[in-house]
Amino acid sequence: MSDSANVSKTSKPVLYGLIGIGAFLLILACINYINMSVAQIPQRGKEIGVRKTLGGGSPQLIGQFLSETLLTALIASVLAFCLGRLAFWLLDDIIPAGVTAADNIFLFLGFMLGLVLLTTLLAGLYPSWLITKVKTVDVFKNFFVSPSVHRFSLQKILIVFQFTIALIFIICTIIVGAQLRHTMKADMGFDKDATVLVNVPWKYLSDPRYQDKQFTLLNELRNLPGVDQVAMGTAPLSSGYSSSPFGYTPQGEAPVEIISFKKTIDTAYLALYRMELLAGRNIRASDTTSEYIVNETAARAFGFTTPEEALGQFIGQRGNSKHPVVGVVKDFHTQDFYTPITPTVLSTYKGDLSSFNIKLDGHDPARWQATLKRIGEKWAQFYPADTYQYRFYDEMLEAMYKQERQIGKLINLATAITILISCLGLFGLATLTAFQRTKEIGIRKVLGATVSGIVGLLSKDFVKLVLIAVVIASPVAWWAMNKWLEDFAYRIDIQWWMFTAAGLVAAVIALLTVSGQAIRAAVANPVESLRNE
Repeated sequence: MSDSANVSKTSKPVLYGLIGIGAFLLILACINYINMSVAQIPQRGKEIGVRKTLGGGSPQLIGQFLSETLLTALIASVLAFCLGRLAFWLLDDIIPAGVTAADNIFLFLGFMLGLVLLTTLLAGLYPSWLITKVKTVDVFKNFFVSPSVHRFSLQKILIVFQFTIALIFIICTIIVGAQLRHTMKADMGFDKDATVLVNVPWKYLSDPRYQDKQFTLLNELRNLPGVDQVAMGTAPLSSGYSSSPFGYTPQGEAPVEIISFKKTIDTAYLALYRMELLAGRNIRASDTTSEYIVNETAARAFGFTTPEEALGQFIGQRGNSKHPVVGVVKDFHTQDFYTPITPTVLSTYKGDLSSFNIKLDGHDPARWQATLKRIGEKWAQFYPADTYQYRFYDEMLEAMYKQERQIGKLINLATAITILISCLGLFGLATLTAFQRTKEIGIRKVLGATVSGIVGLLSKDFVKLVLIAVVIASPVAWWAMNKWLEDFAYRIDIQWWMFTAAGLVAAVIALLTVSGQAIRAAVANPVESLRNE
């Protein structure tokens, strides 16, 4: 029987994201194939004309083109399988180790065959139908059935669709990146830099042979070179927490009870994390709980209008004795940014102090590894050496947002691939447009048009398509990102510049894509162009 605890899992949003991105990329690839195929029709004009002259009917032409598309799709499926295997290695931090490329070979082959047939139909039907519309008499005049450049053809609609998807991904990339930077760099209410956490295993806390050894070790660590400060207590923000009902009875009024986080600290804790006391003083050393420090949110929840008003008031856990509030600390985050700051009560209790918070010398990071080695050597004098396991606090906090970083990587990857596919489609349309307007360009050059003027003339149509895509993509991306940001209690505001930046990026990419074809058409000899026409 398999052990479910050892099964690697990933979150549904990441899986759905992979499926959605795969579907979008397949659709974009089909659109791209359509655009590139239509762009090649002028080059295949004589072949089509000869086939039609020799009696080739529409079914034969459609069958031929679909068979070419099927062959292309089959080759692509083999390459995709190989690249997919490579992707499982490259995207190891996104795809869980328990996921395999194909468990059932027959099911996989059936799926791939169905996908190839679907792709063949989606990508091949429109170009094959368009080929049948080419008139034999027009082939030898270099005139084709290609859509007019002056109307909004199916090709242009497909280009707008491609760039709409690309823009949505670009906007999402900007917003997701901004939120993750905000999450990791925003003021958490405490200083996490250069802090290392080391926990004493619980079994040693209850073992009489190790009783109170952590406090002796605490004093030893404070004297080590490279160690700035050491405190004991529960880390300010962590994935685990302890909460209890705390009560307060105002004079002459009904009792007030709130659910509050409870953290055990020592007298050096506030200074190590540079937490700001808004009122009162630090907690005093004590073997048992004798006084409390509360955060701003807890003070307000108890009904105190100012931090000073909370000082001297007696609060306590349900069923236990009450003790005075001696200080009010500025709010700090105790959970991730999905959760609002909650009431928190800080107290000291000797029996619960088992976590070392070690602040290293922040001025000399190069010596941190040497310092950590010395800490390990000192640890081995009090506890078994194999129990010395440290983690940098900022790395622990980053690990809490693994899923968000996975989503960010997925969007970045999808954005890059989408832009590449969209540019290929745009390149195909630019090639076809330049061919269609050969005569017009030749006449303009004869009449004195400059190369820059012709390049601008050809490019502006594509910039218009990108601007239309911006108009369509912006509200869709705004809605999607607003839904995603709703899960964060502390989130960024979506700014107008994010959409502007995405539009500028797309416009620059479009101009770079079409500029080569536009310049080549603009510098062509007008005599040759008009003679060919």
